[in-house]
Amino acid sequence: MTAIGRFSYAGMTAQMARMDAAAQNVAAAPVKGATREEAQLSTQAGGGVQVKLSASNAPITTPGVDLVVSKDAQNGYMANLALFKGQVRAHDALLKLKA
Repeated sequence: MTAIGRFSYAGMTAQMARMDAAAQNVAAAPVKGATREEAQLSTQAGGGVQVKLSASNAPITTPGVDLVVSKDAQNGYMANLALFKGQVRAHDALLKLKA
């Protein structure tokens, strides 16, 4: 896999973690005393994304915010998927040229 493929795959994985954390918060919102789960993203040396899931002491008071976060993560996932697919198509085209 090329660097672009690895970076876009890491991006998709990070966005899935954000979607999972947001879904957990929405599901836990009706539970009294439930606390927020957060996905913190950071760049890695040499490229890529690292994800750290953590529990926050903050109560879940506005699950609507998590729905927005989920949609944003979905858009980020789709952007990384498009990049990944483009890289695969370019790779396939180069292989056809060599054949």
